[in-house]
Amino acid sequence: MDVVAKALAAPESISSPCLVVPIFSASTTAKSKSAGSQLSKTAKQIDKAAGGIIQRMVSRGDGKGELGTTLLLPAVTGIKAERLLLLGCGNGKALSATDFKKLVTACLSTLERSHITNASVLLEELTVADQDTAWMAAQFALTAGSNSYRYSKTLSKAKPAASLKRITYNAAPMPTFVTPLLKPKLLLKE
Repeated sequence: MDVVAKALAAPESISSPCLVVPIFSASTTAKSKSAGSQLSKTAKQIDKAAGGIIQRMVSRGDGKGELGTTLLLPAVTGIKAERLLLLGCGNGKALSATDFKKLVTACLSTLERSHITNASVLLEELTVADQDTAWMAAQFALTAGSNSYRYSKTLSKAKPAASLKRITYNAAPMPTFVTPLLKPKLLLKE
């Protein structure tokens, strides 16, 4: 499993087998009397390029912004990515470290179940209480490395290899001390 952290531009122009995009849960307001989902800035950009597909899905109730919920949209027109994974990120406020790890696990599990080999993760709008972007990228890399590990030495029938091989995590330039953390191969032998 390779995890690369780099700044990505214009989400609708990213060529990838799958883009992971955050959506948020909307709080119940006096005006609406109902709870739904809100699109992140990134989701709004992609939605505009894709002719409003994300907003239609969210309006129908298919995409929920609740923490850890996912919705995979195959073959979205208007963008270069082959698929779009909407990832529920809670109410849009700073997440706890535990909630961020749950969110990452939900994302990786959906990508793996869908047999996606490569994904670009656009979670730059998220914040984690008392943590920075480098910590978030490192947690993503560590969790991805841990999830892709398959023990097989003494098993008669080994589990199949993980299908997810590469994740590109959208992030600003990071301090050099973080770089080794983004290479799970150094931490766990595959």
